[in-house]
Amino acid sequence: MQIAAALILAFGLTLASVPLLTLLALRAGLVDLPGPRKAHHVPVPRIGGIAIVFSVIVTTLLLTEESHFLLAYLAGSSILLIFGLWDDLRGANYLVKLVGQLLAATVVMTGGGLLIGSVTHIERMTLPGLIAYPLTMIFIVGATNAMNMSDGLDGLAGGLGLVIVSAIGLLGFFADTPFVVLASCALLGALAGFLRFNTHPAKIFMGDCGSQFLGFSVAVFSIVATQSPSPFSAALPLLILGWPIIDTIWVISLRLARGQSPFAADREHLHHRLIRAGLTQTQAVAAIYACQAAMFLLVYLLRFESDLAIVGTFAILAIACTATLEQRLRVARPTRAANPSEPGPPGNDAIYSGKRYLLRGALIVLVAGYILTTTTAPRSLPTDFRVLALIVLVCALLTPALSKWSPVLPSMRISAYLLTALTIYIDQLGFGRYSPTSPQMLICFSLMSIATVTAIRLHLSTSFELNALDFLVIFLALVVPSLPGFVALPNTITTGLAKAIVCFYAIELLRHQVPVVLWSSGIAIAAITVLARAF
Repeated sequence: MQIAAALILAFGLTLASVPLLTLLALRAGLVDLPGPRKAHHVPVPRIGGIAIVFSVIVTTLLLTEESHFLLAYLAGSSILLIFGLWDDLRGANYLVKLVGQLLAATVVMTGGGLLIGSVTHIERMTLPGLIAYPLTMIFIVGATNAMNMSDGLDGLAGGLGLVIVSAIGLLGFFADTPFVVLASCALLGALAGFLRFNTHPAKIFMGDCGSQFLGFSVAVFSIVATQSPSPFSAALPLLILGWPIIDTIWVISLRLARGQSPFAADREHLHHRLIRAGLTQTQAVAAIYACQAAMFLLVYLLRFESDLAIVGTFAILAIACTATLEQRLRVARPTRAANPSEPGPPGNDAIYSGKRYLLRGALIVLVAGYILTTTTAPRSLPTDFRVLALIVLVCALLTPALSKWSPVLPSMRISAYLLTALTIYIDQLGFGRYSPTSPQMLICFSLMSIATVTAIRLHLSTSFELNALDFLVIFLALVVPSLPGFVALPNTITTGLAKAIVCFYAIELLRHQVPVVLWSSGIAIAAITVLARAF
């Protein structure tokens, strides 16, 4: 229950705070302007990382037990937030940023006892302090900078973080480290909420405060998940942070070879070279996601191997990635336009309009039927459903007023998402009218899946379009639980994830197709029904 609460709370906080930060940044002029090294062509707010940091800190404080390590991690995160905001608002050179990173690493090492104290060869070997402390410091600072440097395309750092943190959370689950699991889930929820505004074309950037916090958190969590008494290899963080580390090594090597400072700004990052090789932003980000997803699978498969085997695998991957890209650049075709025109939907003739009308009606009936059938079942619910149902009810009742006051406030989306999550939770725990595997439920979700895919293909909603993030979510929700030997999640959770994906995409398609008053009324009725069953 705490894992789900961490995901939902962080997701909701981020989803609600990003639009407000966007308005604040636009009014205060806190935007990232286009330039020779930039991939965007219009000013974009650059303080979105505040939402990520805020959501993770609030969620971890509420859901994890207080400890010296937690306080040290939060103190280090706060230091990076301050220095990152300094850079985002005023601009800071690399020495100032390095001071902040060293301070954050020192705090979490001394106050929280974080240390890379052992490595794995044939068996676990303890490292002397003269090696362990500098190695830990170098890794934390290096990981922080690697994630910071990977933030070069819309959705790139956030999507990489989503894959990386998923791998860490999985290792933390198997290693029985509750803090890593809950904090990873909080960060996953925050990144998922942020990426809805950060995928191409991005409406907001996470900035240095977000990317440095992400790198710092990834470094801290991965050390805890792979150090003794964890059964996993100590070198796994190399693969966990695979693409950012490869990119950082590549760029620094090029700069040093040219006699430049390793901190000099340029357009030699691997994501820039993918663009020069002829890929669009979306294609380049999707390709990098795919590479990091492959490393995710290697982390899972090699988690018990020796550090030497993992370092060797990482070296082979680094050489293969860079050599393949360099070969591609030699035969690169001219770079495509930054925003190539996409083929539009079919003409708005009577047949096409009729298909869209039928699809919209089918999706409304299927989604509403599933929610009402589940929430109106005669069985009583446990009382812990009250809080979430109350939140859904409040958001639904406020939606009409907030939609008129400020269209950017996502109250309608939040209430719909929370209600869907609550409905699926009730269904999968067996409190619904029908069993989750009953013929009625299987037929309902089969039809909903077909209708959703068809609606996407026919452009039912002009405000919704699949992007690289969607394929990443599908990978994490459907492919990962199907890995060989993966028995951590029961079948009820894996089928619940599949149902959630179908329902969430159906809601995105219908969000602008249903009147606000009708939408909020239906959600309020369902929430009241859940409350009645919980009393």
